[in-house]
Amino acid sequence: MVKATLQGLLAHKLRLALAALAVVLGVAFVSGTIVLGDTVNKTFTDLFNTTTAGIDVAVRGASTGSAQGIPQHPPVPASVLPTVQAVSGVKEAFGDVERIGTTIVDQQGKAVTTGGAPTIGLLWNPYPDMAALHLKAGSPPQGDSQVVIDAKTATNHGINPGDRIEIILPVGPPRTFTVSGVAGFGTQDNLAGATISAFDPQAGRAILGSETEYESIFVKADSGVSAEQLKTRVAAVLPAGVEAVTGQSLAQEQTDAVKTLTNVLSTFLLVFALIALFVGSFIILNTFSILVAQRQRELALLRAMGATRGQVLRSVVLEATITGLIASMVGVAFGILIAKGLEALLNAIGLDLGSTPLQVAWTTVVIGLVLGTLVTVVASLAPAWRATRVAPVEALREAVPPPTAVTTRRVSVGLGILVAGIVILCLGLFVVSSSQLLVTGIGALATFVGVAVLAAILVPPVVEFLGWPVRRLRGAPGKLASENARRNPRRTAATASALMIGVGLVACFTVVAASLKDSISSTIDRTVTADYIVTPENQGAGFVPLGVAQALRANSSIAAVSEISGGNFHYGNEGDQAIAIEPATIDRTAVAEIQQGAPLASLGDDAVAISEDAAKNHTIKVGDAVPMQFFRPGVRSQRVATIFARNPLFGDYVVTLNTWRAQNVDVQDFAVLVKGAPGVAVADLRGKVESTLKSFPGMKVQNNAEYKKSQANQIDILLNLINVLVVFAIVIALLGVVNTVALSIVERTRELGLVRALGMTRGQMRSMVRWETVLITIFGTLLGLAVGLFFGVALVKAFASLGVNTVNIAIGQQISYVVIAFLAGLLAAIFPARRAAKTDMLRAIVTE
Repeated sequence: MVKATLQGLLAHKLRLALAALAVVLGVAFVSGTIVLGDTVNKTFTDLFNTTTAGIDVAVRGASTGSAQGIPQHPPVPASVLPTVQAVSGVKEAFGDVERIGTTIVDQQGKAVTTGGAPTIGLLWNPYPDMAALHLKAGSPPQGDSQVVIDAKTATNHGINPGDRIEIILPVGPPRTFTVSGVAGFGTQDNLAGATISAFDPQAGRAILGSETEYESIFVKADSGVSAEQLKTRVAAVLPAGVEAVTGQSLAQEQTDAVKTLTNVLSTFLLVFALIALFVGSFIILNTFSILVAQRQRELALLRAMGATRGQVLRSVVLEATITGLIASMVGVAFGILIAKGLEALLNAIGLDLGSTPLQVAWTTVVIGLVLGTLVTVVASLAPAWRATRVAPVEALREAVPPPTAVTTRRVSVGLGILVAGIVILCLGLFVVSSSQLLVTGIGALATFVGVAVLAAILVPPVVEFLGWPVRRLRGAPGKLASENARRNPRRTAATASALMIGVGLVACFTVVAASLKDSISSTIDRTVTADYIVTPENQGAGFVPLGVAQALRANSSIAAVSEISGGNFHYGNEGDQAIAIEPATIDRTAVAEIQQGAPLASLGDDAVAISEDAAKNHTIKVGDAVPMQFFRPGVRSQRVATIFARNPLFGDYVVTLNTWRAQNVDVQDFAVLVKGAPGVAVADLRGKVESTLKSFPGMKVQNNAEYKKSQANQIDILLNLINVLVVFAIVIALLGVVNTVALSIVERTRELGLVRALGMTRGQMRSMVRWETVLITIFGTLLGLAVGLFFGVALVKAFASLGVNTVNIAIGQQISYVVIAFLAGLLAAIFPARRAAKTDMLRAIVTE
């Protein structure tokens, strides 16, 4: 049987080619994602190991919680440095300060943007044996007028030692510095795409606004003193709330923190990779189903010659195993190219992996081979089982595969899976709080499977309806195309279901994006009364320096300036987000719908305003105390002064700027709202604001309409990224349509010869196949739109508590997907239509 299986595999290699290609693409996407994740982790592991190699002990504040899974360590008082320096066994000790939002301005007066990486200002470490930065040209910075910048920024923008550049600082106005040197971070030219500005270790503390504290203190041990010994000695003299860790532990923590972030990206990409592989499984199922049906007489002959059902089963499974293994091997190899493309995408958004080669681990190869082969084998089990039911007597009959009926059992199973999927989906969206994404994903998967199982019921009536204009316009070819698409409902349903998944996801995300844009637009119209909004051009990674609001307040044409700041805090064991406002001006630039308590304008530094959703979730009322743990040590008991209707501008928790800045280190603003003085025309105000901000390159001034458009553009960028990833699955599904139609033509060779003999021209033959393909494609698209709209509306309803208060199904875009599907169907039909038109009628008539 093994020899017969191999011969059969070789005989049908072309028929299996497109199914194998689906596995290749799916495995390539999975492998490429894993390779990229390993490469990113390798980059940062090597980087942190290199830059902390000379540090024996690090002194820092004890963790006050975590943000996005990364522990937060507050700064330590500057007075701790001399205490550490006095410890026996300490050779060197350096107080480090780092501030995000220290932006370099290039020689053309434009702020250097990074796409997504941060812009970092820090102190130059004067001790080379434990410094992360190493000079490549020039000299260290001295005094308050010099700076060292990273080599990557210097090269990209033509900046050399001796040049004078402007730097936008987190606090105060921008300042001009002389570039004393350029440096690399470890062995790289910069820190994974981030820009770096390093200042004199003494003068830089005032420049970065940190004269009384350090981020960390790095310590080098004397000869003969181990890191563990020094850690114990240093820890013994530290005040409460300050801890000591070894440099090795610090490197591991930094690596783990980066892995926490990169794992989010890897998981995001891996989800779409698995979706592509899941779509491929439908093609495999359909391909083996068709091949088994076409080989019915062959299998019957094997049974007549003594082959048992088990041998037939093992024969088909072995064929699937070989197909899956070969396709997986090619997919793993192709995955390296996918990883290279994803790496280029990361570079484009500012995450530079430097010279780190792609990391292809043996585990990646094993996962790719096992996953691709397993998917292929599992998808082939149902056709293999059907093959065992071919009776030996079938060898005496004509080799015409009978159409498969839709059984009552199939309907019952499909309904059960669909109902279970919808219930699990709703639990994930509206009930479950922990593992919400996992539960929602399982529910969505089950829903897709349930619809796919039940789709066969819909094939006859839907294709009959869709085929009506085809029959009227194309005559006999149109009628035959409609009949061909309907003749085997289960086959058509399986082919269309693969397309349904991709289209469904696109439709779903389109609904969510359109609803989110409408909700943001209505929120801005309803809550923002400012004339202009100042935001960073590099909104993905930038901030508004505190000096911007100070400069604007000095302009007599401006009546009110209101900063919007904030970030992470902890409510008990839960992490959440707080928005910080300036109460004195907020009522002139924004409106909050107060449900209970005082207006935001009277919010005190000891108080907090919360949304009605947060109040309901935590059973809080006006006058209650909310324990809030910010970045700095100590839990603050903030009195609830106001309960307001939630909107995206204010979120769930609002505190004053004074409270936020006193409790945090990075305190720059997200945006600054500007209201003109009485008598100043809005059109004239823009020029005055822009003139004031000339010394702050990288800031943009927008009115409400422009701001809404910029927010919509950001959503569109994310939507386009998701759609590009989903298109990968749609391409695989379209290959499945090509494969199914091409295999069905082989199956109908005799029939095609007969219709040609009866007078059908080659052009009519091509038309028939073309419209059959289009009908299958349109059916799958409509199925996907129906499922996608359901998912999209459900997600929007689930996001209602986050301020998404408008449902927009984006009907124009959904119609465009149908048009695209029509064109894709025509494209997919080219190969099978040409093959059908070339059918030799005489040979076809005698074909068995």
